[in-house]
Amino acid sequence: MDGIWNKVKTTNEKKVREKCENTLQNVFVKYLKNSIKNGEYETAGGHRRYKHDVERTKDEYVSVLRDFKENEILSTWYGFVESMKRTEAKILEADENLSQREKEAEQRRNQEKLDELLRQQQKAHEDALFQQKQYLEDHYEKIDKDRREKQAADQERYEVMLQERLKETEEVRLQEVERRLNF
Repeated sequence: MDGIWNKVKTTNEKKVREKCENTLQNVFVKYLKNSIKNGEYETAGGHRRYKHDVERTKDEYVSVLRDFKENEILSTWYGFVESMKRTEAKILEADENLSQREKEAEQRRNQEKLDELLRQQQKAHEDALFQQKQYLEDHYEKIDKDRREKQAADQERYEVMLQERLKETEEVRLQEVERRLNF
């Protein structure tokens, strides 16, 4: 009975290990393989990007195998990490061995990109301010025009009212004069 149990246990462990290795291989291909192959990490800051991608690989690997026991998936992971030490050392060395001139050139390119973004933002800001100024000028012009029109209308009403008042006053005076003359 122990022999059968040990055989089943060994078979299960082998299948779990194969599943872990296949999953890790698929995730490795997804996040790391082509970048390593193409030398994308052998640039300034490449080691940091490599470590980030290794973390993404680990996160997805653990996520896919979340139903497995931690010791089952981590033993395969640690074997993978161990096998990648040479690659990581090569990437780290390439990152560290980049000449100061290459790093400065990359920083200069990054600074130029940043400067361009700042120029674009400044232009967008100036355009927005100009549009806002134009809107306010148009708005104030409309308000001023409306005020002048209202003032002219008020002035006209006042003059009409004044004329009517003068006419009424004149009529009252004429009536008063007529009344006095009739006495």
